[in-house]
Amino acid sequence: MKITNFMLWNWIFWSLTLFYLETCLILLSGSLPFRIPTVALFSIGSACLVSAVCTLLPGVRSARGFCVALLVILALFFFGERVIKGLFGLFLGIGFMADNGGDAVTQFTNMAIQAVVYRLPSLVLFVLPIPAYLLLQRFFTPASVGPMAAWRPVISFLCLGVVCHALALVSVSMNNKGIVTDREYYTADFTVDESVSRFGMLTTLRLDTLYGIFGIPEEKKPATTAAPALALGAPASGTASGQTDGTASGTASGQADGTASGEGAADPSAGHDTSAGSYSSSGSGTSDPSALSAGSATALATVAAPEISAVPTATAPQPGSGTSDLPTGSADSATALATVAAPGISAVPTATAASQPAVRPQTDGVDFAALAEAQTDAKLKSMESYVASQLPANTNAYTGLFGGKNLIFITAEAFSPLMMTPERTPTLYKMMTQGIHFTEYYQPAWGGSTSTGEWSALTGLFPVDAHAMRNSKDHLMSYTIGNRLLPKGYTSMAFHNGTYTYYSRNLTHKNLGYTEWIAIGSGYTPVEYTGWPGSDKEMFELTLPLYIDQQPFSAYYMSISGHSEYTFSNNAMAKKNRAQVTDLPYSDPVKAFIAANLELEYAMTYLLDTLEAKGILDDTVIVLTPDHYPYGLTTAQINELAGHKQESTFEFYESICIIYSGALKQPIEVTAPSYSLDILPTVLNLFGEPYDSRLLTGRDVLSDSPALVIFPNYSWVTDLGYYDAGKNRFTPRAQTGAVSGNAAPTGDAAAPSGVTDTSGATAPSGAADSSGAADSSGAADSSGEGASSGASAASDANPGVPIPETYVQDISASVRQKVAFAKDIQRRDFYRVIYGQ
Repeated sequence: MKITNFMLWNWIFWSLTLFYLETCLILLSGSLPFRIPTVALFSIGSACLVSAVCTLLPGVRSARGFCVALLVILALFFFGERVIKGLFGLFLGIGFMADNGGDAVTQFTNMAIQAVVYRLPSLVLFVLPIPAYLLLQRFFTPASVGPMAAWRPVISFLCLGVVCHALALVSVSMNNKGIVTDREYYTADFTVDESVSRFGMLTTLRLDTLYGIFGIPEEKKPATTAAPALALGAPASGTASGQTDGTASGTASGQADGTASGEGAADPSAGHDTSAGSYSSSGSGTSDPSALSAGSATALATVAAPEISAVPTATAPQPGSGTSDLPTGSADSATALATVAAPGISAVPTATAASQPAVRPQTDGVDFAALAEAQTDAKLKSMESYVASQLPANTNAYTGLFGGKNLIFITAEAFSPLMMTPERTPTLYKMMTQGIHFTEYYQPAWGGSTSTGEWSALTGLFPVDAHAMRNSKDHLMSYTIGNRLLPKGYTSMAFHNGTYTYYSRNLTHKNLGYTEWIAIGSGYTPVEYTGWPGSDKEMFELTLPLYIDQQPFSAYYMSISGHSEYTFSNNAMAKKNRAQVTDLPYSDPVKAFIAANLELEYAMTYLLDTLEAKGILDDTVIVLTPDHYPYGLTTAQINELAGHKQESTFEFYESICIIYSGALKQPIEVTAPSYSLDILPTVLNLFGEPYDSRLLTGRDVLSDSPALVIFPNYSWVTDLGYYDAGKNRFTPRAQTGAVSGNAAPTGDAAAPSGVTDTSGATAPSGAADSSGAADSSGAADSSGEGASSGASAASDANPGVPIPETYVQDISASVRQKVAFAKDIQRRDFYRVIYGQ
């Protein structure tokens, strides 16, 4: 047999093998969408490179040995990523593992071993190409074992590889449906998790390495004219001071200009002149609520027309599905945009609308229009113009409600409301239902495990990537509650009952406004519970004395008791609390999860008892939210805990946020959809801290800003429905309640929608603003014309709540702009540009 035949067989084998390995990884991990042609072309291109290397080796034996060694490495690598995906809920790139791999090995050894054993059968699939190669090579290896090196076949393989790579890039550009195109995921919107299913693990590895060295490239697109303001309801008050006409110059780094490729969309490969481009914004300064009518031809973005489900299916996510037997949904959908009542708070002078100062925009006095006018840097100019063009949120009846109080902010490791009941977790249940009660709250998986979960809640910004927190260590972090309270004389400390260097928190958390970072290795030493994971209750017992008598205080906790793995043999907290879950009707992993998380319940009980004994429970605010869903459980086990098969795009990520204070004598219920990015602006408003609402991705949930929940894959949720970006499908709500969005003020205080107290008293519905413009529920303005006239795409299940024909495209465009702007803030250290010296 000729050497050339061996080379050809070798190339065919590697083409099939690499595609096979990619397919196994994607399908076993449930990663969708699976771009088969793209992955196949990239696999063939990689096979060409392997074949070229084999051809350069001194002989067939060398080539054979190289191939077997490479197959072993690939089998272990692909299996390792399979285990990581199952363990952490996401694929991890080289950069992330390089940053945190050492700490992960020391902290999660037992958990990793358990995960490997559990998924060991799938290793057979990844190892299978090795015996296949050894068997087949006997038939295709020539008798001669002389040197193979010849430049002609090497050049042929390399040329073929270039062609395959080029065709793969064409395939990437052709997949242009939805908010974010594959081309954008390949460049400016690259994330390891999204990249694997679209381009394959090997291509993802290459991109991750390349971008880790040179940075993620900036998206360049042709400029478009800015569209009218995005208005889901009537604005609270005219135009914001300092707003431009909505047309901003320049383009933001890494940002699409609002034109998302789709059917009828602009060419995704077109160039973009950053020196004279337009950073398209979601606002033009207009207060006309009819901006989203059928005549809105100049949409914020052109996206592929989504599939709109007329009636949500039975499995569609429902508000509050993860909150036991609590009230779900919103107020009567046939009546109001807003349901608000004074929340019956004692000893707090700002509790009622009557005592509120006049409504004002939530800005901090920076004239962004003037900054943009004087700015010479094109990217910064576009960012400043974008901010100037946005409608800010307004102050409301809850502004300054907790001003001057103590704050304890807790990120709860892998906590889920699915394990809560009034009997099992009475303290957490009380805090949830008697504080500010969120009935539809989401904690998306941001792609960086705990670190990005912390980032989202502490900064109110969409994370640029898995390294968002670490990369902020040298940035000016103006908008964190820690940095806002620290200059006001607050005792400021942060705690963790895990290793102090994990996720580089020793470098980042002091920069968030905490003067001391106390964790294992830097001042914290567990006494009674030294196993893995540590005790949250013990952490509070040991750390509360450090600051409780130094009021006012601002304390941050990163808990760990709820961390996986969920077994009674290797989880110290599950073992400690096993007796409390023995009789529960669940599998052992689910019981272990509940047992581990009971430690947080005991910690909160201790915390509230201690604060009350000190007489400062009414003077203290507790904020608690998880970092991510409990990915240490399988999907089947999470469904077991939920009691039904959860809808995977939205309901799966429904979670809990607690904002509790003894000062609240009646709960405040937030029925509008919200998520972790909303926590910071909400807390800033509650503490009366001035901030510019236009700079944050999240919103103050008690304000008049439209409710908008954004997921990492650009799916989104609003009052009107759910948009699944992966399927490019919009599903109206089965029961649309209060449509949050720039609700008109009543009296001196803006009336936030989707907010109510237990008395059920409501503010006037469909209230017009000073111009007489009606809200988007279809209420008529002074001329008798509906705000959404000519735009009836309402679901039969939502009578009286028309959905404008361009609604999905416009919201999707706003999502793109918000996300890209948040990423630009991080990349450009924008707060330092605006507020630094």
